[in-house]
Amino acid sequence: MKVHVGGKEVHTGQIFFNETITAAVYKQAPYAEPRHATTRRTPSDNIYEQAGGSSAQVKLAKRSGGLEGIRRDDRDRHRDLEAT
Repeated sequence: MKVHVGGKEVHTGQIFFNETITAAVYKQAPYAEPRHATTRRTPSDNIYEQAGGSSAQVKLAKRSGGLEGIRRDDRDRHRDLEAT
């Protein structure tokens, strides 16, 4: 994930999801294509472990039109994420 403010890149990071969610996504097009078969999964990602493992995962809830997630960062602020 890249964050831009005023046209300037200010942060590059990763978002982590529960493996059940990841597995469901990889069954859907276009992610079910063979080229995605070698994508690194969360448990084997060393950045995931450095970020706090399962405590770094975005908590998701179903919402109209997609999913909504909230994750607290190290400064205890909420970061709201929406995926449709």
